[in-house]
Amino acid sequence: MLSITVDGLQKDFLVDTGATHSTVRSVSRGKLSNLTTTVVGISGDPRVLPFTTPLPTVVGNQTLLHSYICSKDVPVNLLGRDLLIRLGASITCSPQGLTVSLPAGTILPCREMVEGNGQFLLHPAQDVSPTADIYWAMLNSEPSASPGVLTMFQQWRPWLSQLHPYSQYPHKPQAEAGIAETIEGLIDAGVLEPSGSPWNTPILPVEKKGTGKYRMVHDLRRINSLLGTTSLPVPNPYVALANLPPSHAWFSCIDLANAFFCLPLAESLRDVFSFTFRGHQWRYTRLPQGFALSPGLFNQHLKAILAKCPLPSDCFLVQYVDDLLLSAPTADVCLQATRSLLTFLAEVGFKVSRSKLQCCRKQVSFLGRMVAQTGKKGGERRVLTYVSVM
Repeated sequence: MLSITVDGLQKDFLVDTGATHSTVRSVSRGKLSNLTTTVVGISGDPRVLPFTTPLPTVVGNQTLLHSYICSKDVPVNLLGRDLLIRLGASITCSPQGLTVSLPAGTILPCREMVEGNGQFLLHPAQDVSPTADIYWAMLNSEPSASPGVLTMFQQWRPWLSQLHPYSQYPHKPQAEAGIAETIEGLIDAGVLEPSGSPWNTPILPVEKKGTGKYRMVHDLRRINSLLGTTSLPVPNPYVALANLPPSHAWFSCIDLANAFFCLPLAESLRDVFSFTFRGHQWRYTRLPQGFALSPGLFNQHLKAILAKCPLPSDCFLVQYVDDLLLSAPTADVCLQATRSLLTFLAEVGFKVSRSKLQCCRKQVSFLGRMVAQTGKKGGERRVLTYVSVM
């Protein structure tokens, strides 16, 4: 038991960490508020009980205002968790008894609770059949005007249920070693950085056919399934190919290397694209491959950049995400336009795949097809021919 002064009157309180609310048996007239709560007592039946108005409370050297539940049915006044938390109290049990310590260093010893000539039993004696402990708990329903945490959880539950981290797939040692160099390179380039995110999606090594080498694929299907916008439109390149000027017979094809990694990813989004490799979690600092919106986002960004590229007026440029096709009527004009385009791309921060560069040719491979021009003797009409499907 602990002595507390409430509204100018000294009262004995039972320290009860199982009680949600501190409770008094009685208060002076006019000290009850209109606020009520529904609680379950030892009987197991819910009851509606009133709160008091904020009453001056003195505990040790601390003075504060606190609202109590008022119930004449409790055997003693209860010092519950709400007031203990406000006081910042610590409870210590020792052979000498129970003490309540306050932040200022005040230590309040508690007395044993007795009733009549014997100790008041708060729990059944050992010879009584076991019973379940029933604690006081709030049963307030949430008003529709201001829904609480439970209502919000139920509304978002279908979405939240999909957000738990997904474990990394098991890999063969050979496959894991095959992508280790790739990951180390991305870390050195600043594309990956350490992460401590609750998000986690798996990566997997995919063997390059006939080479014995592996490339890293980030499985972002779970992330993509959560998108409200499933994709961003990307123009059909074959429509643009059909509009190539009839006189153009020379082509250059440019493939941007690691194009998505040229676009920075917002700090607030990086945790979403986290994965684990060899026990360490990493996240992207650049636009990741495998994300459903990456092609559309990159396509829009590159299109806006290419609009500023100085090209000869008689050239035609086709863009599909990170693949570029340049056409011109003569080899000299095609070479000049290709040089201008490559210089411009380097200046704005893009890199070109040298091994895939096709410069000033009459036939090039573009998007898996061979593109060339053929003419007929009777006129200047141009025919775009897809020689073969790659």
